[in-house]
Amino acid sequence: MLVSLVSTACYVSFLFLGCDTGPVAGITVPYGNKSTISSLAPYSACNSNCKCQMDSFTPVCGTDGVTYLSACFAGCTNMNLTGCTCLTLAPPGNATVVPGKCPSPGCKEAFLRKNYKK
Repeated sequence: MLVSLVSTACYVSFLFLGCDTGPVAGITVPYGNKSTISSLAPYSACNSNCKCQMDSFTPVCGTDGVTYLSACFAGCTNMNLTGCTCLTLAPPGNATVVPGKCPSPGCKEAFLRKNYKK
């Protein structure tokens, strides 16, 4: 009985572990100071001429700490992930992104990595 109780308590506590997705432009946060063209898709005035496709999810992390669905949705004009016009905190032409989603602040998953290292 005691083992079942402890097991259940552990199981329930693991339900609350995990990571928040963090800010995603056009999905969880609006594009900074720019109008959103459609509330159903992550299109904005800064990427309206880019012809971004929704069928490919290749997230990038902007220097503004926001995840974009792709370099195209970040408004990047150069193949080396620079010149990203949708980022708000960088001067025009200096905004860059890196591949992958931005780290989530306060991620509870760190508990598992710290306590269950091999």
